[in-house]
Formats: sequence, C-alpha cells, structure tokens
Amino acid sequence: MAKRNVKRKNRKGISYIARTLRKYYPSRYKNYSDALTRARELSVELSDAGLRVTVRNIKSLSKLSNDVVSKTIQISERLLVPSHYFDITDYSSLISLESDKILFSSKVSSPDLPPIKGGGVAEYQKYFKPFVDYMNKVQASYNDSVYHTELFVKVTTPVFNKKSKLYNCFIVSCDADGEENDYGFNPSDVNLSDLPNDLIVSDSGVPKIDKEPKKQTETLKNEGSDIKSDAVKLKELDVELEKEKTKQATVRLESMKTILELMKEGVLSKTEAKQLIAKL
Repeated sequence: MAKRNVKRKNRKGISYIARTLRKYYPSRYKNYSDALTRARELSVELSDAGLRVTVRNIKSLSKLSNDVVSKTIQISERLLVPSHYFDITDYSSLISLESDKILFSSKVSSPDLPPIKGGGVAEYQKYFKPFVDYMNKVQASYNDSVYHTELFVKVTTPVFNKKSKLYNCFIVSCDADGEENDYGFNPSDVNLSDLPNDLIVSDSGVPKIDKEPKKQTETLKNEGSDIKSDAVKLKELDVELEKEKTKQATVRLESMKTILELMKEGVLSKTEAKQLIAKL
C-alpha cells in the first residue's frame, strides 16, 4: 500500500506541474503533451533541489530555463543575407532596431571595441569606416563595377549563450555564397585614436585577396594624354558614390542618436522611435 501511495504521489506531481506550465506559459507549451515532457524534467529538478511541488517553485525554475527553451530569435533578413560591403553603412540603424538580447561582435572592427548590443548605436567612424576604406582599395583592383564584384558582408545566425543568457552573432566579411573571407583586412591594425583613411595592409604589405582579381584596365601608353578609359572613369565614379554614402551614413547616425535620446526622455514611444528610424 505504501508503495502504491508513493507512486501515485509522483504521478500526481508531474500532472500538476504540466497543468501549471500550461496555465502560466500557454505560448511556450502549445499542448499538454509538450508541457508533460518539461514537467518530468522539472519534477527531477525539484526533487534534486529538495523543493516542494508548488506553483512558486515551478515558476521559479521555469524562469531560469526560459532562455534555454527559446533557442532561436528573430533578426532582420537584411543582416543575415550577404550584401555588398558598403551596405555595412546601414548596420548601425538596423542593429538599433534589434532585440537587446542579441550581442553583435564585429570581425571587421578593432578588437579593442566592445560588442554592440541590440537596440544600441554603433559609431560608424570607429566600427566600420576603416573596413570600408580598405575594401574601397580592394575594389579598385578589380576591372569591374562595385556592384559586380563579390565583396560582401553579413551577420551570422545568433546562437544562444547559456552563461550570458544572450544571443551571440558576428559581423563578418564574406563572398557571395556567405563564406567568410577577410580579403587581407586586419582589424588589429586599426588605430582608434587616429583612424586612418589609407589602406590597411596585411603583413606582406599588399592586400591579400583569395580570389584572383580580374585583369586591371590597361593604361594609355601616351603619358601626355589626359584621356582616361571608360572603365577607369566608372571606377572613380564608384569610389565617389561610396564617399557620398559614408557622408549620408554619418548624418543618419546623428539623427538616429537624437531619436533614441528623445525615446529615453519619454518624448517618443519605442514604436514611434522605430518608425522614425526606419524612415531615415
């Protein structure tokens, strides 16, 4: 009889835990079967911790494991899909709209800079400009428009970190297939106190490009001629366009900072701030 009572008590405890999970966490446990699986685990955890099966203790352990249960998090598709390297000028505004549970570490920025937390603002001049300046030089070695070369950037899929309870991801340079490629850029060479505008080169002294660059445009043999080929003119136009995008990114970043400050002061709601930032 005693053995039957103990067995019945354990069964009732698991059932009670499952019903409690369904009641307080309906979005996490869509049906009783899902809740029952977690209830069995909680029953063991409660027993090991010497805790009674109560609503308070169940909810306490459920909160601790909340982030572990949710192993994925939404992030903008514009960050995950590889795009041209100069599109990194939009990353500051995009990251400012992401969840504060996501931590963005940049492999194209100085290692002395801290990771960027979702909802925050990354200063373009410090985090991304040295990389863009370098890639402009790499782009110039190709005999093609900037839109025809495979010099891309992306953000890796966020991965949950049990210790920090945050999702970690990386901003990386890559090719059109999303395969990481640093193209010789060394973030450790970036001097934060005096950011260089010139090309940052690898240890060999020249840019390291894994893919073989296309044949450069032949220069005119007549040194006295001021006429340039159409390809060279197009290349110079690309560089000018990138400079203009950099200026626009700086203006947009300042506007975004103002909007976020107004949100912190209560002048704007979070929804209003997001709508304004999206229009920048």
